[in-house]
Amino acid sequence: MDTGALNPLPTLSDLHPYCRALLARWEAARGDRFAPSWRALDLIQIAPPAALAHCSMVERTEGEPGFVYRFFGTWHAILHNHDLTGKPLTALRPANHAQRLQAEYAEVVAQRRPLAFRFDVPVLTGTRSQREVIRLPLSNNGTDVDAVVATAVFLEGEKEALTYFRAHQRNNS
Repeated sequence: MDTGALNPLPTLSDLHPYCRALLARWEAARGDRFAPSWRALDLIQIAPPAALAHCSMVERTEGEPGFVYRFFGTWHAILHNHDLTGKPLTALRPANHAQRLQAEYAEVVAQRRPLAFRFDVPVLTGTRSQREVIRLPLSNNGTDVDAVVATAVFLEGEKEALTYFRAHQRNNS
């Protein structure tokens, strides 16, 4: 998987409904702050409820590994064939996918604002699989980004991507 330059989408208006749902919940929770806290976000309020399965949240850590999953929605657990709650982002496979996510999370921390990305995921069958994700900062103290919440969906090729990620998980590569 190419982990080259990150190219955030220039606008957040043309997103998958699940990504828009998380953005709407985040906007409602943040009020006049730059980012809400995890508690204020209260993901159980997301609508439609099916979007919750596509959500994840990583907490920033000092030094390595950088980010640890604190919430890993069931869609992610099915996709990766295990639950990464409590595990570092570096445990995600394949490793180059984890590196891409690490860079996206770091960019959200640096910019302190929501960022959305679309990118192709190479799949074993050679068919196209396109993923869309929105990542949003969270702040418990109102100043620092201490966590990032996200929603990810496949716009096409989800079945092929499932095969791809599970194969890499089995091979632990």
